[in-house]
Amino acid sequence: MFLVLPLKRLPFGERTCVDIFTKSIGRTSDLTPTTPVLSLLGTAGTDYAWNDRTYSVGHRAMPLIDNSFVQAAPMIAAALSAFNVGVDPTDSGEIALRTAAGGLNARFLVSNAQTTVDKEGRFVIAARDFVEKHRVQTVFGMGGSYVGGELAIAIVFTREQMNAADVDRYTSLISTYKMATSLLLSKDRIYAGPIPLLRI
Repeated sequence: MFLVLPLKRLPFGERTCVDIFTKSIGRTSDLTPTTPVLSLLGTAGTDYAWNDRTYSVGHRAMPLIDNSFVQAAPMIAAALSAFNVGVDPTDSGEIALRTAAGGLNARFLVSNAQTTVDKEGRFVIAARDFVEKHRVQTVFGMGGSYVGGELAIAIVFTREQMNAADVDRYTSLISTYKMATSLLLSKDRIYAGPIPLLRI
């Protein structure tokens, strides 16, 4: 589960992840307080590490620096395109998200993660080792924007082969999620607090 937020709204841990990532690609100077960041809120899966977002390597906080940067990541580009989201410069030169009006709700689908390529011939699910090791068949997602423009995105990796009709049964869940979390979001209660140490 992801939320797209401006950099200035991220907690220290997420900002640190953004700094490390942008330094590794030489783009630190391109960051502004309004740079949208695809931030991991929660994760669950069969591997132990998949059940704690802080264990995520490379996906905990991904800055959407500009449109060319987004297009270089096939799955992110395809998902944002499916949700009609763009990363565009504003009049002030800052980067802002462009989303469809009216509380965008849409779906993203890669029905065959093994073979689906984009128009440039790149695998949409670029992590080929991950796809093979975990026998991923389909990747799908749901996206929806809040009144304030924040974008919630859920991405599911499954070993089941699914088509559009199958996935459409799940897309309304993003509306339920937004309704359940809109008050928390309005109060900036987005991330869980520190996990207390277990005392023995």
